[in-house]
Amino acid sequence: MAVRRGKKLPDVLTEGEQEALMEATGHRSPTALRDKALLVVMLNAGLRNAEARSLKVEHVNWQTGRIKVVQGKGGKDRFLRLCDADLDLLKSWHRVRGLLPVKSDYLFINLKGGRLSDRYLRYMVKSLAARAGVNGKSVYPHLLRHSFATDLYRETLDLVLVKDALGHEDIATTTIYTQICNERLEEAMRKLREKRHERQTGT
Repeated sequence: MAVRRGKKLPDVLTEGEQEALMEATGHRSPTALRDKALLVVMLNAGLRNAEARSLKVEHVNWQTGRIKVVQGKGGKDRFLRLCDADLDLLKSWHRVRGLLPVKSDYLFINLKGGRLSDRYLRYMVKSLAARAGVNGKSVYPHLLRHSFATDLYRETLDLVLVKDALGHEDIATTTIYTQICNERLEEAMRKLREKRHERQTGT
């Protein structure tokens, strides 16, 4: 089932923009480490805003990097896996978290030990995007999930795999990422032809 014609496709972040966003967190403070770990589970595992904030320490297998997303949208649990580098980052935050006055089982907490709010996560992503110089795009938490899904589809060309990673009930919801990739192909072809024309005409 194709995406309805005329429906606006979401923006996604390029690889360079994703790297800039990660770097914009900084490196030294506990909040910088936490925010970078948050970006990892949204950009590299495709978690929704609420799923990232609801992730608990017990939901992470600290040996294998397997994470359990409990009762995401639709009430269906799913399992995802982080690469070694991303798991190391989460481990670093986990160690710092242990030094805070922890008041909950949630992995991502504020400096007072409470669960992060939806408002903070939205503010954090928007602020980091501005600091990273991401221009011309409205950057919000769900855009990170769109970017993950688009990258995964481009890498695998497997829509069912993307559907399962995102926890979609209906694959029709997932087909939007084929449209995004086609749009990027068309833009790349347009630029290729423009460059060829410039070489031929000397302009």
